Formats: sequence, C-alpha cells, structure tokens
Amino acid sequence: MSKLIIFPQFSPLPSCTDAANVVENIRNWIERGKDNMLNMYCRPNDSEIGYRFARDEDFLETIEQEQTVLRRKLKIIFTRYAHTTSPSWYPLHFTTRKITAEIHYNGAVHQYKNDNQLRLFLKANTI
Repeated sequence: MSKLIIFPQFSPLPSCTDAANVVENIRNWIERGKDNMLNMYCRPNDSEIGYRFARDEDFLETIEQEQTVLRRKLKIIFTRYAHTTSPSWYPLHFTTRKITAEIHYNGAVHQYKNDNQLRLFLKANTI
C-alpha cells in the first residue's frame, strides 16, 4: 500500500452465504422471520415483496480524514468500492473491488497512485 498515508478500516462486508440471488430466498427469509439475513443481504424497495438483493453501490463507503504527510496537513477522502456477485443462482459473495484515496492540499486535488507521485504533487503545490 503506502508508507506515507494510513488507510482507514472500513466497515466489514457481509459474510459469504450459500443462498442464491433469487427472489424465492427473500420470500423464505420473510416467512421464517430471518431478519438478520434480510438486513445483511437485502435492501428495502418498492417491489411486491418489499426487498431486493444488495448491489455494489449499497456497500460504497467514504471516509474523510486529515493526516500529516511529509510535514504537510492533508485532507484525504478514502472510498471503498465493493463487488457483489450478480448473476442469479450464484451464491452471494461480497469483496472489496478497490479503495481510492483523493488528496486535497492547497486547493489542488490528487488521485493517489503511489508514494512517489504523492511526493511530486506535494512538492509542486507547496507555497
């Protein structure tokens, strides 16, 4: 990762399950009162059963931090992009696809790629 910036801990993604991405599973969970399964793997919507399976954008998470890097105070916006299996009849599986860091310093913005580019960005934007 990086020797200059400290990446935050994001909230955990739901664990994998053998349940498939099909409406019958949602109906069974509702009938059996398995609210924990509904909360982990589904989101409310306007369909006839009232729930849908979670999508990638449901697990998008952003954390904003201030960190001191090379004696400069930076505002860093970390974003986690998740990936969920989407085809029906596949077991539900959740993974982190990527984590991005957007560096704000002296009115300039830098998409973090590596420590060397961050050093060059800070050097170029120092007043």
